[in-house]
Amino acid sequence: MTQAERRGFERIDYAAGAAERPLFLSGGGTFEIMDCAERGIRYAALGDRLPEVGSDVRGTIRFPEGPEVPVEGVVVRAAGDGVAVNFTQIWIDKEVIERERRRVRGPGHFGR
Repeated sequence: MTQAERRGFERIDYAAGAAERPLFLSGGGTFEIMDCAERGIRYAALGDRLPEVGSDVRGTIRFPEGPEVPVEGVVVRAAGDGVAVNFTQIWIDKEVIERERRRVRGPGHFGR
């Protein structure tokens, strides 16, 4: 079983230091998104400022070449490798994810 099958949604991974990672705006902070899917994200933690697992999160995702998307969810993991949020009420539309996947892969990329 692949990672995408376990999660139910294929994630878009953003390379470390990628110039055009989406941003997550929440609680007055701006965080780089490390990976995202329709129903969740993982964003870069800032130092030791980690939210508590189980805490509610609201914010907006700003995609480099797309819309700003409001999201709501719950923190499911918070560690040095990032904060994982599963969306519960408001999530990213599939069309937005597909557009972002095409942007990240770039022109001329075929296949899955």
